[in-house]
Amino acid sequence: MRFFKFLYEISCKWKVWGRKKKWNFGQNSKKNSLSQNENWLCLRIAIWNARSLNHINKINTANSIDSDLVFIQEISRTPETLLDLMHYKRIFEKQRNNNRIGGGTISLSKLNVSIKQEYPINKDCNLLRIVVDNVFIFWIGNIYLNRGSIKQITKLFSVIQQVIPSNELPNTILGGDFNINLSGLKTPQKILLNTLCKQINLKISIPNQNTRSSATLDFLIIGKGIEATFLDQLNSPSDHNIVRWNIKFQCTTTPTLIRTPNNKIAKKVTQKAILNKNISNSYDLFQSFLNLRRKYRRNICIKLKHKTIQNNAYISMLLAIQKEEFLSDTINLYWKNFWQEIESKRYSCFSNEAFETMKRIGKFSLIDKREGSLVNSVIKDNSTITSDYNGVSSILISHLESIQCTTKYPQYSGNLPFPKLPSLTEPEVDKIINYLSSGKALNFDLFSDTAFENKETRTRLNKLVRDLWTCNFNKIIGFENLFKSRLVALNKAHPHTPRREEFRPIIVSSPIIKVLEARWLNKLQNYLLNKLCPSQTGFVPGQGVFTNIYRAIQRIKVRTDLKKPVYGLFIDLRSAYNYSQHDLLFDRLKGILTKDEIQFQKAIYDKLKIQMGNSCFRPNLGVAQGSVISPALFNIYTEPLLW
Repeated sequence: MRFFKFLYEISCKWKVWGRKKKWNFGQNSKKNSLSQNENWLCLRIAIWNARSLNHINKINTANSIDSDLVFIQEISRTPETLLDLMHYKRIFEKQRNNNRIGGGTISLSKLNVSIKQEYPINKDCNLLRIVVDNVFIFWIGNIYLNRGSIKQITKLFSVIQQVIPSNELPNTILGGDFNINLSGLKTPQKILLNTLCKQINLKISIPNQNTRSSATLDFLIIGKGIEATFLDQLNSPSDHNIVRWNIKFQCTTTPTLIRTPNNKIAKKVTQKAILNKNISNSYDLFQSFLNLRRKYRRNICIKLKHKTIQNNAYISMLLAIQKEEFLSDTINLYWKNFWQEIESKRYSCFSNEAFETMKRIGKFSLIDKREGSLVNSVIKDNSTITSDYNGVSSILISHLESIQCTTKYPQYSGNLPFPKLPSLTEPEVDKIINYLSSGKALNFDLFSDTAFENKETRTRLNKLVRDLWTCNFNKIIGFENLFKSRLVALNKAHPHTPRREEFRPIIVSSPIIKVLEARWLNKLQNYLLNKLCPSQTGFVPGQGVFTNIYRAIQRIKVRTDLKKPVYGLFIDLRSAYNYSQHDLLFDRLKGILTKDEIQFQKAIYDKLKIQMGNSCFRPNLGVAQGSVISPALFNIYTEPLLW
């Protein structure tokens, strides 16, 4: 018998080694349920309450289960001689030391599994952190709750919450005999189990049939990163059926860190450069600013972790419940007090806090929004998901480049010189800065728009940038950093993972670029008010959508009063900003701006780059997102369509 066991183990090792080498074992390879598709792991899992393994028939039944992981419960008082006959590798075993019949668990596997950590749940089972093929990390629990009581449930979830890191919780598999009937009426145990699973983002996978007589006691609890598909149920020598699932999940990833510009360093560098008494013109200002930026280059960005919002008070309250008769009353009382507190805050000095809580719970602020989150993972063309920051950045920049950069039109090189425009007076500069809003998102150049708010820095800045439009940017070391725009991608498929085209690009430009362009904003707005086609009311000062709604109602009424039919054509220009041709745009600006002003705007577009992560490109199509003059430029560009 030991000889045959030895041959079986050798064959399993050769199969695993052959799988790593991508060998094909013919028909045998098709029977093996484990497969790896890039960073995905697919396996088969089985659970069975054997009601002891003290008979050779049950050992043979366990050996006949075709699965990669087998969880068996109630194995206490099984002789070691019988356990030695197991074909599978024993990865973990726990039996009670007393003579009590029942209890105990054993976990079997034919995979290359190693246990990294283990934590006790109760006298019969442990929580294990395991690694498969030295790549895939996940948590498993071969669960046996002999009474399925409230106290046992709360203890199980208390261990889960304490020991499993938040980034590894999605790859958690708990399976076994919970002694909680999921196919019957609602019980306090069933309510508590469902409530706790929802609170920590776990889900229950229930078999399609009852697992013991008319009850469903054996099931899986899995993390949100795991796909479990019920496979089948097999008859067994015990009073519980053998239940099998197909499991699919990805490698456990480290928490994704979001790189964002350091606001504290930006304020410090900007203020220090502006208030430097040795600086008297814009050239020296930006040279000093960029030198300071290089000095703090290691602190330009900070990394933010995703915040997992949990109602810890509610979870703690649930875990503290010991008796089932108190469950419903405790939950109802908690939420009654919770909403009473919200109502009392709504009409007090804490109303802001109350509405923030309601917004977080009800999500009413997102009802009319098409985007609800930043893009931190993307479905690639081969249907796999990547969460690597630079990988996601590359995909999004590549898609945006396919829209805003084309070989049909001349490419920009970044070397187009700026024409010199006359210097302005301090009041004129102050008027330009008044066009700009403060408190906007920060760009990677680190020039902070808080300089527009502070009276001291604002007065000083008005004096320094009078000659900004005569500055020779090409001679400033590192000037290209001022013309790099930061891409912030909003998820249009929220809360789902988006594809490469399902994002809304928000472009964050440097305040310096906004000041440069705002010089001719007054001329552009005067054209919109006095010469633009009257049908266009969008982006026109003092106008809006209601102007044209009123006009449409008037025209519709004229037709309906005469009993005549009314026809309407609604046109939605998709990504309209991104398809404006620069040569046509600059041609239509003639007569509105001077020749040098148009050339200056060309030089700005020549140097603009859009960047995210390590990826960037230089657009040659479309008006710049986030620019204060882009709405006016778009109106002027599309005006021939309206006449």
